[in-house]
Amino acid sequence: MIRRLAAVSLLFVLALLAGAEFSRSVQASCDQPGNPPICCPNVTWSFKDSVSACPAGDSVFAGHPAKLRITVEYDDNNCIGRVGVPPESIWAQVHTQSGNLKVNDEGAKIFADDTTGTGGFARITIPSFSGFGTLSVTVLVSNSSFGSKVATVRTTDTNADGRVTVADETGYCDLNYSGSADAADRDTIVKHLEDWHRNALFGTLVKRSVLCDTVGCTSTSPNTMGSGDLSWSPSGRRIVFSVHYPASNCKIFYAASEPSGGNSKQEFTWPANPDPDDYDPSWSPLGDQIFWVRDDQVIYRKGIPGIATDTSEIVVYDSHIADGACCQAISPDGRTIAFSRLENQQAWTIWTILATGDSLRRVTAANDSLRDWYPKWSPDGQTLVFDRLRYSALHRAAYTVPAFFQGQPPTPTLFYGQSVNAILPSYAEDGAVVVSGVGSDYNLTTAHTLDATGTPGFRAIENYPEYTYANPFARLSPDGTRLAQQAKSPFIPGGATTPDLWATRRNMSLPPQFTAVGGQSVADSTTRVYFTMLQGQAYQITVTASDPEGDPLTYVAYYLQLGMAFTPATRTFSWTPPTGTAGKMFTVKFGVTTASGGADGILALITVNQSLGGGARAELATRGVSPVSEGGGLVRFEFAGAKPKVAQLAVFYLAGRRLRRMEGHAGDPLRWDGRDSNGRLVASGVYFYRIRTEGTTFYGTLVHLR
Repeated sequence: MIRRLAAVSLLFVLALLAGAEFSRSVQASCDQPGNPPICCPNVTWSFKDSVSACPAGDSVFAGHPAKLRITVEYDDNNCIGRVGVPPESIWAQVHTQSGNLKVNDEGAKIFADDTTGTGGFARITIPSFSGFGTLSVTVLVSNSSFGSKVATVRTTDTNADGRVTVADETGYCDLNYSGSADAADRDTIVKHLEDWHRNALFGTLVKRSVLCDTVGCTSTSPNTMGSGDLSWSPSGRRIVFSVHYPASNCKIFYAASEPSGGNSKQEFTWPANPDPDDYDPSWSPLGDQIFWVRDDQVIYRKGIPGIATDTSEIVVYDSHIADGACCQAISPDGRTIAFSRLENQQAWTIWTILATGDSLRRVTAANDSLRDWYPKWSPDGQTLVFDRLRYSALHRAAYTVPAFFQGQPPTPTLFYGQSVNAILPSYAEDGAVVVSGVGSDYNLTTAHTLDATGTPGFRAIENYPEYTYANPFARLSPDGTRLAQQAKSPFIPGGATTPDLWATRRNMSLPPQFTAVGGQSVADSTTRVYFTMLQGQAYQITVTASDPEGDPLTYVAYYLQLGMAFTPATRTFSWTPPTGTAGKMFTVKFGVTTASGGADGILALITVNQSLGGGARAELATRGVSPVSEGGGLVRFEFAGAKPKVAQLAVFYLAGRRLRRMEGHAGDPLRWDGRDSNGRLVASGVYFYRIRTEGTTFYGTLVHLR
């Protein structure tokens, strides 16, 4: 191209020698008097018009795009394509120019799918529309506008409410651009009934692992993707998965979910002798522990270094070699593990067990012709969705079953997969969508979205069709805005031999965030807050959240029991701890969602103290106890008013294991020196404490800093 050849100029050579980078806007370049740079403008963009769309983002008419894809070319001032420009520097702004057209679930800036590639090219994708009309699109690069264009978009969602229903079969538009709205357009709407905007996933998958995936790599080669599931951290900043490392056995690693966090992986479990096989990790919603399976036999939990005070490996469940265990998942309150258990060397069944290792309970009945595995929790913790294989038909489908029940295990309900294979399902944080691998052959599936709202007749909508794998483990992030999955790279000539870990960049409208719980300010990274209540007294906790785009918010509360109540309109939790609750801890999960699927959640850990009678005991409870730091890791427990004659102090890890117990006598200050019962200094962090005095017990938390 003459334009490209012209770039080899003296000006370009001098720029290279000087290491200069031209970043002036189109106005600064093209309006410059004298001799402007060769490229004016240095950003060009276009899209294919006449969009025929469904809010689910899938194809409607051949020859008409179902999504608006904007191609951007970004050159320097000498017509050399800028490579590696981050997507946050390239975005589109849109507004409806005519009709009832609506862009679903996008924020003010719709960023490029990925960094600019060869030739300085990038793409901006708008996947979901409702209604019909025209759309004004403006493209900006580094805060400079490069003009506006108008796109015509027509959709099957006639009334623009986000879902295609029978109400859309009147008043529809000319979907196929034939020149008139006719029966063919109505028939198209019928084909898309019950498709909705929540079926469309946002962002382009970006590789988040640096693994062996080309010729010479096999499924058990060193540095290849390991067995089993993957899991997001509660913050959404990291993903935990398994890798064959250093040889054929698997170890647990975690990596950043965003490219800005780097590409290196952090090892979480280490080789032992004999070398174990670790896989199927799940990150606790409390944020400080990861659970996983070892050797198809034992479920472990371990505190995360740098976050948890206790980082030892603790056995949750041991199958005692007689059978097997796999595919565990931690509940939304962090208290219960759901997992698959092998019985009679044939039937895999679903079980639950407390995270402390107690209360093993069967959820699905044993059947030698079935394999029930990879259970995943609903956001309210009441339902499990799982993968069921029928050996005789070599067919897999998604089923649901109550997680808690009275009596014998209930009969699971088919959720999806009667005529096709639906494998490894999991819920979105708001419970409205299930993401599952779907395919005619369960050895080759892609990520599909399934409607979990109870609407009959829904279709499974495919997302990212080029990313295929036998076991994709497609999982939505805790904030509902991104997807992570395993897949073979579609960019390797001749095809990848083994999968990589992929995650989408955040390109949906930003999620809501809790800002305060019961008067306590919380950050986006806060996973839990603590409250202490007295048995028999009434309490209220009000929660507050905000949304960056100002979207309407819906508040919920889960794990309510024993008279607890939550009023969404006032965002208020109310409870009077009844008799029998003293000395116990309760977990309530507060959630906030938007219609786009954006979500936030936080756990309230409520400790109940003994109710008190009159006299000195009531006076003592009113005075309370306060931990006061004296520096150097020393904590003094201060009683308001007169000190008790005798007080016994116990300090616990958050997981519940006691690390120290001591007593104080009349006149002696009650102190903890930051050491465990063996005299070893413990790490900085949050700990529980319990103080028992004459007939009164106090519970609370303290922050220990070394």
